[in-house]
Amino acid sequence: MCSMVWLLYSLLLLSALTTAAPSDRSQYVLGPANESTARTSRKLQGKFLHITDIHPDPFYREGSDPAGEHPCHRGEGNAGYFGAEKTQCDTPFTLINATFDWIKENVRDDIDFVVWTGDSARHDNDRKYPRTVQQVEQLNEFVVQKFLEVFGKNGHDGDHNSRNDLLIPIVPTFGNNDILPHNIFPPGPNKWTKKFLTIWRNFVPEEQRHSFARGGWFFTEVIPNKLAVFSLNTLYFFDSNSAVDGCSDPSEPGYEHFEWLRIQLELLRKRNMKAILTGHVPPARTEGKSSWDETCYQKYTLWLRQYRDVIVGNLYGHMNIDHFMLQDQYRATIRGGYCFSIDMNTPLTHSARGVLG
Repeated sequence: MCSMVWLLYSLLLLSALTTAAPSDRSQYVLGPANESTARTSRKLQGKFLHITDIHPDPFYREGSDPAGEHPCHRGEGNAGYFGAEKTQCDTPFTLINATFDWIKENVRDDIDFVVWTGDSARHDNDRKYPRTVQQVEQLNEFVVQKFLEVFGKNGHDGDHNSRNDLLIPIVPTFGNNDILPHNIFPPGPNKWTKKFLTIWRNFVPEEQRHSFARGGWFFTEVIPNKLAVFSLNTLYFFDSNSAVDGCSDPSEPGYEHFEWLRIQLELLRKRNMKAILTGHVPPARTEGKSSWDETCYQKYTLWLRQYRDVIVGNLYGHMNIDHFMLQDQYRATIRGGYCFSIDMNTPLTHSARGVLG
């Protein structure tokens, strides 16, 4: 599905800063506290960017058939220059380039950090062009380069820390299409945690590299001593990941992930900090279907209740619809989570597309 997504938020960030925030926020330096001296000081804007489900498709062809067996790759049809909304087509590079150009011109200087919630490779929907490990890696590297073009500094600091080459923090996370085969993410360390440790070297803090290599999770203090953004590896909670088995057994990575999260939230509480949880697959559920394993969902809602004084919001991708969710207090929790996403097919995003020209 053509699901290039971008959002600007201010409410969650502002709520995280209202407690004991000085009147002159310009004294804050964006980035983790132990890297702050190497970053450019920027006055806080109270806004951040959320972008997700980019799905770049190198085989997209303008004028092809978006309704055929291989959407927007072959045949004759009305696949447009900037994509084919309301179809199963992925995103042409023209739309990705235009979007990042627009962000650079209109958004870059007005935000404090970026949340990037995964799926930066195309879907495996064409037998003639099956996905490969190399292609998945290259498409993710392509999107990283677009972020660096917009948010990278001119030149380097000379301190061998690639994180200091960014104007503001960027927090990525694994999508279910960022691996091969899609959905299947085995316990770590594995080839994907090792590879993305290199691909995301500009984004993962040095002190978090060990935990990321362990399971693909980490957090960044996007506002030092005030606000941390967590990158959860929701593929360990995902009900479609047959390589793992929930979050109740201590031998499972999902169990370890939640223990890590609990400890980090406890430490943030002691520091009087706030947190935003981010991931790709949201904790969506209906009477007949859940996107997460039930044991993971139960821990998640319990943690939301237990740390409701720390967690100010949750952001996810994957579902490609403009929506939010409230977790059911009668089943597991009192406090609900936030989940936001916008699809290129919705009227709101269609108007945003018009801004891109």
